[in-house]
Amino acid sequence: MRKALVVLHRYVGLAMAAFMVIVGVTGSVLAFRTQIERVIAPQLFASSRSGPPLDAATIIERSQNIDERVRVVGVDLKDEGQAQLAFVPRVDPATGRRFALDFTQIFVNPYTGAELARRRYGDLSQGLENVMPWVRILHGDLLARGTGTRVLGWIAVLWTLDCFVALYLTLPRWHAEAASAAIPGWLRRWAPAWLVTWLRSTFRLNFDLHRAGGLWTWLFLLMFAWSSVYLNLHWVYAPITGVVLDYPANNNHGGGPPRLAKPLNTPALDWRQAQDRATAEVRKAGLRMVRVESLSYSAAQGTYTYRVATDLDFQTVGGRTYVTVDGNTGALVDLRLPSGQHSGLTFTNWIYALHMANVFGLVYRIVVFVVGLVMVVLSVTGVYIWWRKRGFRRQIAMRYNRTRSATQNVLGAPGA
Repeated sequence: MRKALVVLHRYVGLAMAAFMVIVGVTGSVLAFRTQIERVIAPQLFASSRSGPPLDAATIIERSQNIDERVRVVGVDLKDEGQAQLAFVPRVDPATGRRFALDFTQIFVNPYTGAELARRRYGDLSQGLENVMPWVRILHGDLLARGTGTRVLGWIAVLWTLDCFVALYLTLPRWHAEAASAAIPGWLRRWAPAWLVTWLRSTFRLNFDLHRAGGLWTWLFLLMFAWSSVYLNLHWVYAPITGVVLDYPANNNHGGGPPRLAKPLNTPALDWRQAQDRATAEVRKAGLRMVRVESLSYSAAQGTYTYRVATDLDFQTVGGRTYVTVDGNTGALVDLRLPSGQHSGLTFTNWIYALHMANVFGLVYRIVVFVVGLVMVVLSVTGVYIWWRKRGFRRQIAMRYNRTRSATQNVLGAPGA
């Protein structure tokens, strides 16, 4: 069995190596996405404050006429000093088709509602302001939307399984002895697997780095692998998580009600009324609201969604408390809490927050940065170990063939 698992680990690792290098490097950079973007694209953030930030409904109301070609359908307030509008193109009366826009994002000042900048997400031709979006697209779908996401999703499935295979291969064999002697002896024999001896051959150094690096970061690697399945192949993640934890069947990155037979483009409630109703539901649930993350409207579902951070949230960035109300009546449609409501959602929100480096501040972002680099080291050393062992096997095969040929020549010589 062990020999089969060695072969499995070898070829799964080779199949994943290039992807792991890309994901590791980009993930390390994305741990500091907002900080980097503030430096290279300061125009996306308010340069100064003028009083407290506006509430979400006010920002949307002030932005309704920001461009006659778009209809504003929400605002995201996750990053301090920045408000990002959500919008859909309007129908061009001259053509009967939706306007073709040369931008996909609009940023406004959260303190005044004035426009800050626009950009086409990930388009490097627009300059440095799109470097981080480009890195995010490379990290999340390999610059190939849809196809790349699925590829990374299946790579994440293999990665998750390989985490357990790799851990097993570091374990020493169990000796049939009395438990009092076997366990300490087993642990002593496992201890070298956690160490790197620097003054060794290049091959041995790479082997130590590969094995010890994987052990020291194993829990992080497993978390990143399984959370990547959640982000890229939710239809695989949901049923497996649902087997062991209470995971709502309709949850998909936040969940939501079913689509209407016909879109509700003009709901009875305006933005402010919807915000007030959602806020009332938060208070009714006995929650303390810490900050507002977003307010949006879905015509397809006929609902407003108010995403906030409450005292049940554990993320330092990005709340995961969702309040959904009916666009006509204001009735509560759904209240999705980040913790304590469903064990599966609590677990999922934790691995999502850890994946996105949205917890524990600067210290954890540094940890994520380092783990991303370790992923690169594990991939490079894994390929090197395979290449060197392949060379060793070829040398052994060549020596065997030469010996066999010489033996046959001697045996076949005249008079032998």
